Amino acid sequence: MTELGRFTALPLVDDDTRAYWSGGVDGRLRIHRCASCRAYVHPPAPVCRHCASREVAPTPVSGRGVLYAYSLNVQDWGRGPDDEFVYAVVELVEQDSLRVSAHLRECPVEEIAIGMPVRVGFERVGDVDFPVFVPDPADR
Repeated sequence: MTELGRFTALPLVDDDTRAYWSGGVDGRLRIHRCASCRAYVHPPAPVCRHCASREVAPTPVSGRGVLYAYSLNVQDWGRGPDDEFVYAVVELVEQDSLRVSAHLRECPVEEIAIGMPVRVGFERVGDVDFPVFVPDPADR
């Protein structure tokens, strides 16, 4: 198996995305937030898509959310058991419609439910900290 494991490719890390892809360093998920209208902006961008302000910067968030949607990948990519994974869309608690995509871990497929509470964790691959989500028993 390659260094990427269950991930297929490393993301492009630039000035706008660096804070998002390095959250595992201190265990904090960072999402861009506009200083003008206070809206969160994801995916990261240099301009607020809500008010067009350029006053956006990465801001730590709670890392808590609910499972909004998911897909079970069963495609055989030639990597054995790592070919099966759950790709999730998580709506973060900080703002309605603030959603991130990530893998869902530590949850048997039969226990996955839309609306279930989840929390962020990180898996490091090379210089990238991939956000992953796990069930949050504190909110169940």
